[in-house]
Amino acid sequence: SWPHAPDYPMRAMVQQHLACLQSYFAHENTYALLVTTNDRRALEIISAYKRKTGYGFQLEFVTQDDLLSAFNTDLYHLADIPSNRTIFSKFSPILKRAAEAIVHVDFDTIFASRIDLSPLLASGIGLVDANQFMEQEQRWEPNESEAEFFRLSETTPPSWNWINSGVFSVQRGGFQLVAHEITRYLDS
Repeated sequence: SWPHAPDYPMRAMVQQHLACLQSYFAHENTYALLVTTNDRRALEIISAYKRKTGYGFQLEFVTQDDLLSAFNTDLYHLADIPSNRTIFSKFSPILKRAAEAIVHVDFDTIFASRIDLSPLLASGIGLVDANQFMEQEQRWEPNESEAEFFRLSETTPPSWNWINSGVFSVQRGGFQLVAHEITRYLDS
């Protein structure tokens, strides 16, 4: 039961996690799966789901100390909610090198069939080109700080509408590149 209204965001997040997991296993996907959370309530619910279903995935609780160590940062950055929700949650297993090749999938992903991740594992960093799902007329126009951060020339026209940052892979030399860019982001 969910007795308190302030728990609604956490409840919605856990429901999305469970829908993602259920759809993943319903289509008999077999890639090794690591689910991480830094919320004890979510850990308890996902752990109960794992016991009830018998699905073989690894569940890891990520502590504040784990994040401070992995990102070599301080409490100031951990208190930044956007960084905590995007940078720390997505990249913690990558910076810890939890596996030789990692495919990150956001918890709100729903699997409609069995998946083949080999196209994502063709290079050090693999991104999903989400432009195939959109109209091509409107291109992303980076502002000055985005152009500086991504090291884009002002004369370079945008080539994408958007990249799906909720599904990406890292392996080989991609680990060093990601670590370098995260450090650069946190230092800016």
